[in-house]
Amino acid sequence: MPTYDPGDVQVNFGDDFISGYADGTFITGAFADPERYKSHEGADGEQSRTRNRKRYGTITLRLKSTSPVRVILDAAKELGTIVPMWVKNNSDQTHLMGGPEAWIANEPEVSYGEEEEMVEYIFGVRQFRSNGI
Repeated sequence: MPTYDPGDVQVNFGDDFISGYADGTFITGAFADPERYKSHEGADGEQSRTRNRKRYGTITLRLKSTSPVRVILDAAKELGTIVPMWVKNNSDQTHLMGGPEAWIANEPEVSYGEEEEMVEYIFGVRQFRSNGI
């Protein structure tokens, strides 16, 4: 019987292994323009399609504010570091997401309250892919 274990999801940003995830959904990824084909219809009704070759995407990580990798990510953000980034689901060995060049694209919002807050890092990814291995 297939079993998913969130502890088997591995994220590498360059040489750094990411840890300290928030509860709930902690990783999302998507193409900036998810349409694989663009449809076009001319004035005379002739139809065609164009393959979308745009391969830019984003990966969003939700981390606990106490995550030990925040120091590394904040330094990479300030330096404008560009490194490979890969997300792999080792539970089923079938999904790989990421690309050869990724960088931190946002300035994470920080807040404080009665309980530990979560911090969201958004990574821009060139030549993004999200598919089976």
